[in-house]
Amino acid sequence: MGIKAEVEEAEVKEAGPLILLVDRNLRNLQLLERFLGNAGFLTRPAPDLTALDAAIAEAADGGINLALVDLSGFDSLIWERCRLLRDIGVPFLLLSPRQTDTLQRQSIDHGAMRVMIKPLVSGDLINILKLLLKTDLN
Repeated sequence: MGIKAEVEEAEVKEAGPLILLVDRNLRNLQLLERFLGNAGFLTRPAPDLTALDAAIAEAADGGINLALVDLSGFDSLIWERCRLLRDIGVPFLLLSPRQTDTLQRQSIDHGAMRVMIKPLVSGDLINILKLLLKTDLN
């Protein structure tokens, strides 16, 4: 690893944990980025499978501490990406507009830590993220 890469890696570690945000709805993605940023979280957006694939490839070397995956707008290919996140050790939460038995089974099978039903309660989301990341952001 070169000096520049070591410095950049150290800066990321000092800045805090990184949350990957996966959402096809660009407006919702922007709102979530802004909300979490205001709460002190670092985020990286992934608005489609191509961006998610790139983030997964980079995350294999570390760097992404948690993923929030909004299932809305994705087809069944999203489950393969969830499995890849699990396989490289990135914990993830799923966001969904509804809870079904099938969704519950698939989320467990693919390694989700939890399914959160939209609309989200902002305080609950922040508390869950802090707990999962063991962070005290104020």
